[in-house]
Amino acid sequence: MRKHIILAVLCVGLGLALFASGVWASSVTLRVGSVQAAPGGAVDVPIQVQGASNIGAIQMVLVYDAAVLAPETVTRGPLAGSNALLDSNTQTPGRLGLGLVTLDGLQGDGTLATVRFKVLGSAGQSSPLTLEKVEAWEKTSYAPVLVATEPGQVTVGGAAIPTEALVLLAVCGCGGLLLVLALVLVAGLVMMRARRRPAASLAYGYPPAMPPTSQTYGYPQASVSHASPSSTPSYPGPAPTPGVPLTGSTQAYYTPAAGVPIAPVARLVVAQGQASIPYLDVSAGGVIIGRDPACGLVLYDPQASGQHARLDWAGHAWVIRDLNSRNGTYVNGVRVASQALRSGDQIVVGQTVLVFQG
Repeated sequence: MRKHIILAVLCVGLGLALFASGVWASSVTLRVGSVQAAPGGAVDVPIQVQGASNIGAIQMVLVYDAAVLAPETVTRGPLAGSNALLDSNTQTPGRLGLGLVTLDGLQGDGTLATVRFKVLGSAGQSSPLTLEKVEAWEKTSYAPVLVATEPGQVTVGGAAIPTEALVLLAVCGCGGLLLVLALVLVAGLVMMRARRRPAASLAYGYPPAMPPTSQTYGYPQASVSHASPSSTPSYPGPAPTPGVPLTGSTQAYYTPAAGVPIAPVARLVVAQGQASIPYLDVSAGGVIIGRDPACGLVLYDPQASGQHARLDWAGHAWVIRDLNSRNGTYVNGVRVASQALRSGDQIVVGQTVLVFQG
């Protein structure tokens, strides 16, 4: 009895082995790779085959988390070869259908296909990658092949800077450096120009009083000394006399030498515009006003002529004369060729406003 039971078990086992060998031609393992990804970037996930033996066709469904990943492309791997046809189906979110048919037959180990995903998740999230409904067939006999699967995973890590962003940052950095260098150069040129010819732009009014020191104005031997007068007569009027102040603002007294013409000191104040100095004290020799650097009062005014006007002492008053300028000379808003001046008169040369004090 015992012998019959053992024989029956052996027959059943042999029958099952023969059945299995007829149904399953061979076996193969499909493995999904595990990779790291950056938020907002793309990641390539390989599907690898191990132990393939003359497999002619294979199909599967790759399951992923649609909130973390979105499939973009599917490409053949080196193991598939050039005579393989690969198809994919992305219509159902979270499930990617794959099918491959080859004329050469899959042999050995290698990458069957690569799936590129766009990363939708943020840092710290992950998506499991599992294979479902996997089927494979032998190339010549079309017998089914037993398939084992191993899952993978995509883990979203810290943000990575794309190459395009790095290039953009480098270009912006170089551009910013060039801009800074250009600004430094311009600032240096402006400072050098300001040192060569300081500009003056004053409001209307009198400049500070002249320093209380002994100065010489006009011809040699004619000196001006400073003291405190009891009264300050205004000008114009009779010609200054010894011991009488020339102007109320300067507190200057004129002491003429024998035979020297009397010429009170006048002052031109730059009230509007730019000039070589903010104001100029004019002696009996007079002064030429204009853009020419040789002028006594140089104006930085494109509307002024090179030698625009001249201020001279005429024996009884200071007189402004236009030197055939292009835009004319104006006194208190009236264009003049020659005009005696009173203290406080406004002289317009080009676009520069001068206030006469005398």
